[in-house]
Amino acid sequence: PVSSMTHEKVHKWITSCVLGNEAITSESRMNKALGYLSRIFDFALDLGYINKNPMLKSSGKSIRIEVSKTDYTHKANVLTLEQLLQLSKECGEFEDMIVLLGVCGLRWAEVVGLRVSDLTDEGRKISLSRTLSEVSGKFTEQSTKTGKPRTIYVPSYLAKRIWIGVKH
Repeated sequence: PVSSMTHEKVHKWITSCVLGNEAITSESRMNKALGYLSRIFDFALDLGYINKNPMLKSSGKSIRIEVSKTDYTHKANVLTLEQLLQLSKECGEFEDMIVLLGVCGLRWAEVVGLRVSDLTDEGRKISLSRTLSEVSGKFTEQSTKTGKPRTIYVPSYLAKRIWIGVKH
């Protein structure tokens, strides 16, 4: 129940979500969730369900996460190159796309937004300037996450495979 929430319980929940081996979300997503949670508690306060918002510090400011990079103990599970290549082989016609995503670090929306004209130097370079996203069932072209174009250098073994695919 909302009335059972305390400042201490909120802190424990935040710690479990952002730090340690059980981490389930990033600092920025957690801060967004905390903003929503604080507004829910404000609403409960207005309705008289609670006497004070447990999201507020003694200073009256809302709790926010500021985790230094050295505080993270959560380790990402990353595929080895061998595992990535094994996975890609299981993906049939999407094999090269999976390798491109894994080796070059492209985002999904960047890959699906690629055009043949984005490939240069026989597939060794990819010029990224747009993404393709689905919004309300329609695909829309958008700028990259940073809003700036960037060049991706493709390993030669993958560039050859991509270039052959483009030529056919």
